[in-house]
Amino acid sequence: ELKALGIIPGGATSDIGDYTRISAREAALPYELIEKSLSIQVEVAEASFEDDRRHILNSIAERSIENIDDVPPTAHDNYVRLNNSLRGT
Repeated sequence: ELKALGIIPGGATSDIGDYTRISAREAALPYELIEKSLSIQVEVAEASFEDDRRHILNSIAERSIENIDDVPPTAHDNYVRLNNSLRGT
């Protein structure tokens, strides 16, 4: 049986407001994953294929479809925004 893991403000709907269930579910989330998520940097992330990485980063940087295959910028304000957003989740 698969169980959802995660930290959700106010708990998940399956927790039915029971803080004992919320605590038990959240305790199963490996702390290493939480710690790792705080250092996310999408601009240095890997993808299965370099083309995918390039397309993803160019999309985040809001490059046009005509420029989707270009070398992505090494730094961009949208990378910072996304990194901060992911760290705050």
